[in-house]
Amino acid sequence: MTTNLEAKEISRDKAALRDKFRSLKEEQSVETREALSAHISKNILTYLTKHPDWQVIASYRAMATEANIDSAISECLLAGKTCAFPKVEGDTKMEFYSVNTLEDFQVGAFGIGEPDSQSPVSAEDIDCIFIPALAFDHKGNRLGQGRAYYDRFLGRTSAKKIGVGFSFQMSSEALPEGPFDVKMDAVITDEAVFEM
Repeated sequence: MTTNLEAKEISRDKAALRDKFRSLKEEQSVETREALSAHISKNILTYLTKHPDWQVIASYRAMATEANIDSAISECLLAGKTCAFPKVEGDTKMEFYSVNTLEDFQVGAFGIGEPDSQSPVSAEDIDCIFIPALAFDHKGNRLGQGRAYYDRFLGRTSAKKIGVGFSFQMSSEALPEGPFDVKMDAVITDEAVFEM
């Protein structure tokens, strides 16, 4: 059990790391992020060929400095897979909705593209979920934006949890672990796939 003092230390450590990894992402040019995102998308598609039974894929729409994996998700849609994206509902809840194309979006919470869909996908039906973050470590820990939307949702699904980020987002040191943080099963970067 985490004490109040430990929780404050974890929170402080996470805040400092968020600043560090945000700066690293912002230092990259648009061209660099686009090139690295293309490599990540290729690695995702290669990874998915090892799991042909996965029919319901959950993903995300990238914010400006995140890895953009739209090309991989477009391939999934063309292959007839169900692809779902998050929509923030209220202050703490996030649900996933299926889309037919990557044009079926509107600007939602935090300026992020959210599905313009009324077709919810149950957490239990998702086979795998691609998850962005500020950083990951080699133990499967994920450092998110700090709002815990993903952690709350991930606690409700048995889907394979796959972190997605640039290779410089892989922390060489262990990230702080909070009591409600959910570990990744794998992390896919532009350089490699890390199975946890």
